Amino acid sequence: MPSLINATRGASGGPPPTTAEAPLFLVVDHYKTGDRDNAIGLASALAGTCGGEIVMVRGHLRLAALTLLLNPWLRWRRRCPATPSLGRRLWPLLFTGDAPPAKRVAAVVSTLGRGEAVGAFIAALWRVPAIHLGTPKRMDRALFAAVVAHQGHIVRPDEIGLPIASTRLLRAGLPNASPGDGRRRILFLLGGDSDEIRYEDAYWRDLGELVARGAEDPALNITVLTAPRTAARVVEDLRRRLADMPVRLLVFGEPAAKDRYVQEIVDADTVITTAESVSMVSDAINAGKPVFVLLGTQVPWSPRIASFLLQQTKQRRISLFDLRPGASPDFPSAAIVLSERCWSVDFLEAAQAAGLLAETPAKAPDHP
Repeated sequence: MPSLINATRGASGGPPPTTAEAPLFLVVDHYKTGDRDNAIGLASALAGTCGGEIVMVRGHLRLAALTLLLNPWLRWRRRCPATPSLGRRLWPLLFTGDAPPAKRVAAVVSTLGRGEAVGAFIAALWRVPAIHLGTPKRMDRALFAAVVAHQGHIVRPDEIGLPIASTRLLRAGLPNASPGDGRRRILFLLGGDSDEIRYEDAYWRDLGELVARGAEDPALNITVLTAPRTAARVVEDLRRRLADMPVRLLVFGEPAAKDRYVQEIVDADTVITTAESVSMVSDAINAGKPVFVLLGTQVPWSPRIASFLLQQTKQRRISLFDLRPGASPDFPSAAIVLSERCWSVDFLEAAQAAGLLAETPAKAPDHP
């Protein structure tokens, strides 16, 4: 068993302090923003128990290419003592950047793709716990101290299941809401085409018309925030459609939208999202907001996303909105049960039960 993560009684669940001796929680970088942020979320929850820091690491492609050879070698390495000097020598060959001080590394968090090999390699070399997000497909399950199931997938008996995705927006670290003007603040979070969902033009047309109809209600204060994957044609159509309407359009990459994502979620009374992003929906749920997910007949269903949305609907954490021509911008939230605690509480309890924490961490501010 790798060395345990030493939880302290001073755990806060919030942003960990930065000190020269703080434990380091390595997160294997990933090309998908959602998966990377979910891995950072897991590491942040662990770091909050001991005042740790998050360090991003990236493995060279050559490391992932050695996967078939790594499995038997890593199984052997797990039976050997930790060898920091070997780690320092191999680091430049297999990773980018400088090697972190081995004695400060507390754990490594990885997710699917080449992250499996990187996480397993670091854990075996330095004898630290490896936490993996998603069922390992290339590396042996035994190489990981814990596996957290991806949202929308079946949770296996040896995996940790969470109520939502492990968003990096820990509740204890959220800012205070900005003062409002008395109107109901509605936030539209727009994503775009993904590997699992492709939207037809009719979806965006109906969405734009819905926003425009909502803008006619003087009781509503509407903000639309786009994402990196929002297509340029969608943004331009919204600019044209909303040009003379009292709607704030915050476009990703433009100065007005810089660093607004978290604050806009916190400020909103109601959050409305497109259907493709599990992370975006989870962010809003975790912030304790009523969430509506825009569905239309033209949205191709992804089994994973469909499973996630169905589960959240059964738990009454979200409401599915039928996006159709002429749909009324009415978002009744009375039936939605708002989240009252951070997903990290469930994760830390499961980590404790799995023997990953040396002692029970203190209750975070989110904890009832």
